[in-house]
Amino acid sequence: MPEIRECIAHFLFLLWFHEYCLKNHLDLTLLGLWADAPDNNPGEKKLANGSVYRLQATSTAARGANRAQTPLWPPMWRKTASQDNDPPALNQLKLQGVSCTNRAIIMDMGELKFQLAYLTHTSIQIFTRSLWEGTVQSSLKKTRGYCIGIAFEFQTHFIAFVTLDQVFQPNWAKTLDDLPPPPADVYKKPYVKFLSIVADWIKSRTKSKRNGLACEVIRGPAGNKVWGGVGVYTVSEIFFIAGLSPFLLEQEVFDCPSRTARLCEALWSYAHKSYNELKTLMQPCIVQGVLAPTVKQRLGYKDWLHIYGKDLVLLSPRMAELHKKYKHSILVISTGTKTEFRDKLTQPIYDVFEPGFIQDALNESNKPTNLGPLIFGKEHWRNLGREVPQSDDPLTQMFCQRGLLETPTFLPEYDSLIPPKTDHRRLQRVKTKVYRIAGKGKQIWCITPAFPEKLQPFHHSSQTKNVSVEEVSQSNRAMMLFEHIVKKTNRVAIGPLEYCGNGSVIRTTHKGKLVSVDRCATRQDVISRQSSDASLRSLASISRSGDHGSLDGDSDSDFASEEEETHQISLSSGPRLWGFRQVPLDLSSSTDALPLDQESTPLSEFEHEPLPSSEPEPLPSSDFESLPSSDHESSSGIADSLCDSDSQPIRKRQKCTHLTSDRLLTQIGLQQQADDQSSSSSRPSRSSQATPKQYARMKRSYTKRK
Repeated sequence: MPEIRECIAHFLFLLWFHEYCLKNHLDLTLLGLWADAPDNNPGEKKLANGSVYRLQATSTAARGANRAQTPLWPPMWRKTASQDNDPPALNQLKLQGVSCTNRAIIMDMGELKFQLAYLTHTSIQIFTRSLWEGTVQSSLKKTRGYCIGIAFEFQTHFIAFVTLDQVFQPNWAKTLDDLPPPPADVYKKPYVKFLSIVADWIKSRTKSKRNGLACEVIRGPAGNKVWGGVGVYTVSEIFFIAGLSPFLLEQEVFDCPSRTARLCEALWSYAHKSYNELKTLMQPCIVQGVLAPTVKQRLGYKDWLHIYGKDLVLLSPRMAELHKKYKHSILVISTGTKTEFRDKLTQPIYDVFEPGFIQDALNESNKPTNLGPLIFGKEHWRNLGREVPQSDDPLTQMFCQRGLLETPTFLPEYDSLIPPKTDHRRLQRVKTKVYRIAGKGKQIWCITPAFPEKLQPFHHSSQTKNVSVEEVSQSNRAMMLFEHIVKKTNRVAIGPLEYCGNGSVIRTTHKGKLVSVDRCATRQDVISRQSSDASLRSLASISRSGDHGSLDGDSDSDFASEEEETHQISLSSGPRLWGFRQVPLDLSSSTDALPLDQESTPLSEFEHEPLPSSEPEPLPSSDFESLPSSDHESSSGIADSLCDSDSQPIRKRQKCTHLTSDRLLTQIGLQQQADDQSSSSSRPSRSSQATPKQYARMKRSYTKRK
């Protein structure tokens, strides 16, 4: 199931596309709806005949969870035999804005609103009309490698929700209030409102036994409405950020103000990083408008992970010291003779927590409310040089009413919130552990061992015991590593770049890029199909300057003429396609979900680079290294076939010093030879101008010294 970070990535991708269309005055009137038929529906399958098909106003096609399927066609606009008048046509709908929740995407289509919950394995792709008609529409879903759950047809582009198993939940409504209620939002809505929801949820759970693992409760049905978007790998990530053992029981976490506050701040920090930095991850992976990450780019997401799927974790010296003491305490108790209880230990076991992981959440400039006094205690918070707020937040009020404010924090004394600058050689490498709950298949990644039988949770309740877990063997753990899955298997891993509907990059002459959206298409098929597309001939020249990829001159791209009926995204000489500028977002100040109307949607906060020409690799940045471009890239046969003579600036041809069999260079060499010979009657001819073979570097001979 797509988790919070994946949902944010889909939202940013679609939001940029909407802004791009507005900037270039592209018509976003809805022209049609398309879908692939599921295999278990004979009638729909016969209608589709193995390919994606266009829905009609009489369509009854539905998708979703078992016994809760909802229609793809707007039910209020469906044509039935009992109607006297025809329902409104789809061309009365127009994409006016996008929004998201932690589980779904919302599209404002004017008179109607559309929401799609991703459920299991669904992502978003943007196809140009030529790519759709030339590849997607003409291919079978079996050979394509993915299904079109539902696609929105516009004049120049298609917004497609591509899926692996057709399990997603569409919903149409006339107003936003009629859509299914979203889970609590930790980032876009006021943080105080999220804390209030968490406080109410904790109070409602006090009547339960609360003897299950806190991490299981959060991502299970009991916590789905509050901790929406926290799934299998996100829960391991935020527990690591919060310094919590995943083997703590629900009561141990949510009856402790410090642990509860750390968990909330960890989730906020996780969402904050996603909203503000995901574009740097996705930007180089978008080719011709299609998300098409390479293996190297997919591996780049490993640096975003703290613990899940990683072999080793780097710890600061003070966190490594806490980890060492934690393991020693567990070992002493497990080898002892008597049973200890975690709530009555004479020497408490401190949580392995590094405050630097949540420093953005504790910064008042990012959000007005932070939970520092709850995390460290008011006195310790003052010793760290911070002020205690005058008014209490909802969590503090709830714990005060329950008389739990004086509960131990399970933290040592810290000298500072940010760890001292340390040479990277002093960072400690700690190997991760993987556990499974007995009888369940979900993975739990951590760096701390599970509690032994001689260390039980509560002394006053002999019936509440540790949840039984099993450690995964080293051989099986090696198969679960993120890097192994990406490199050694054909399976998808975790993260916003891991979907069956991703495209594949095809390299052309001189490291040019094309994209394939059909896994059975050959390289030559993709090159011939896209290079012959007439809509690629009219392109805008974009000059790029500056160390950070800033653009000079016109920021919009020219497209093919209207007579060609298609607007294909350009392949020329720019480093990126559909990129985002690094502009921080400020979504936390809104009181509701992101507005869906064009005037109020904060599209200006997403400054994007226009459709650039396609130089092989992105410009240098903190996350990605650039590859040197070819010296004669402007002479590429592909580039010349796609661009008009005035669409690219004339570059001075540099002498080629490496061996090449490029036909264009050979022809240039012959032409240059003829020109030189005609203009050199008054001077002797040079042997270096004899044949095109001289473009190759001369072979050197060496003699061995005696």
